[in-house]
Amino acid sequence: MGLERGYISFFVVLAFTLSVLMVGCAGNSLASAQSSIAAPDAGNATNDISIPDSGYSPSALTEAPSAVPPSNVTAPYTYTVISEKYVSGNLIIYYPQLKDLDGIGLGKDAQRSLNIALFGDALLSTTPYGNGNNLTATITYRITYQKSYIMSVLYSGTGKMDGDENSIDFRYATTVDVGAVQQLYLSDIFDISDQFTQTYNKYGKQDVPEVLGYSFEDCQTQPLDGISTFYFDENSLVILFMMPDSVFYPVMIPMSEIIQDVKFPYIGAAFPYQDSF
Repeated sequence: MGLERGYISFFVVLAFTLSVLMVGCAGNSLASAQSSIAAPDAGNATNDISIPDSGYSPSALTEAPSAVPPSNVTAPYTYTVISEKYVSGNLIIYYPQLKDLDGIGLGKDAQRSLNIALFGDALLSTTPYGNGNNLTATITYRITYQKSYIMSVLYSGTGKMDGDENSIDFRYATTVDVGAVQQLYLSDIFDISDQFTQTYNKYGKQDVPEVLGYSFEDCQTQPLDGISTFYFDENSLVILFMMPDSVFYPVMIPMSEIIQDVKFPYIGAAFPYQDSF
């Protein structure tokens, strides 16, 4: 099931995410997004390059601690993350790719499935503003969380549209379960309880500014269980919320306030128990 879900995640990103999974008021602005994206091994990708100003080593080795695995992969294990670069006109996007998954019991198909999902989300970081034909931008990434089977990636950068001197801030995020070979939604990791929802709304009101006369409350219509634009850091869950200016604003929720909603097996593997905070 995980592998099948991994295969479709790339196409979910292109279709379902653009119309339903986008969080906030600006989902309709993405309706004209491109309908196909080249695979990450296309001719405009450059393998294993350095990321400018990222603070991340592209040849870093990731080791997962012993844990109760959410799939049939035995922990601990190691895999390699490399960096690739996509160039289209004046648009440059750096994104991560996984290697050596065959060494932990996952084959090339599983590796390709995850890599396509990571590449597709990297491209989605600039989707509301078009592509390299009318956009000058450099997008880098940072792996914000990597424990057990969970890996979170934050894509960010700045740029300008042709003929417009105003700078644009780009953000996008994805979280994957490497062992299960799938992109994750909030509901995969959390029980979306009333308390979880209330905590999210509290921090959304606090963190998201009013944009073009619209507040966070005006735009909060998307069910939380369908959200995939989120990432983790050491102490927080960060959900990216899109406002009418087509900018994703981070809603930062302390894990200490929602740790009780983390589902098994992630509570004992990817995230510490509540008394660790």
